[in-house]
Amino acid sequence: MSTLPQSIQDIEAKERFASGQRRQGLRFSLRGRVLICVGILMLTTVLLMVHFGDPSKIPSFSFRKSLSNTDMDQGAAVAAMDNDIPLPQQQSLEAELESILRAHPLTVFSKTYCPYSRKAKEILNEYPLRIPYYVVEVDLRPDALDVKRLLGEKTGRDTFPNVFVNGGSIGGATELGRFDRSGRLEEILKENNLL
Repeated sequence: MSTLPQSIQDIEAKERFASGQRRQGLRFSLRGRVLICVGILMLTTVLLMVHFGDPSKIPSFSFRKSLSNTDMDQGAAVAAMDNDIPLPQQQSLEAELESILRAHPLTVFSKTYCPYSRKAKEILNEYPLRIPYYVVEVDLRPDALDVKRLLGEKTGRDTFPNVFVNGGSIGGATELGRFDRSGRLEEILKENNLL
């Protein structure tokens, strides 16, 4: 007995069956891909949660670079979280920021990954500052969005960096660069006894 189809109807029936099988395969394949992506996302989330844990329990970042006359970088930043300033826990964020600005005559609100923040710090590092500038790395804080909102309300500028001299904002990297090129930044720093 031959395995060849007997009629055109048999051929068409086999093609419809094969077409249906292909469609089911594609449907399953798409569903499978979606399930794999969801599984990878869930696994990644679990791994990140296990690695980082509860964000409130992550120890604060604190780094101080010692400054001496032999350092090439005399304007080096003191990068730290605000935990270095003794503040009561119930004190509001606004009072905390005011306290930082009072305690540090030159303060840079920055983000660690921001190229403009890096540029502003590079510009400030070119000056032999009497008092090193203080950096608040906003992206390392658990209340980063609140800090951004508060800075926006206070200065009309919610982008980073935001450079403060004696409690007043003088702008970001663009303004700092413009002041640096025109010589106005040196004047501002001298007027505020920072040089």
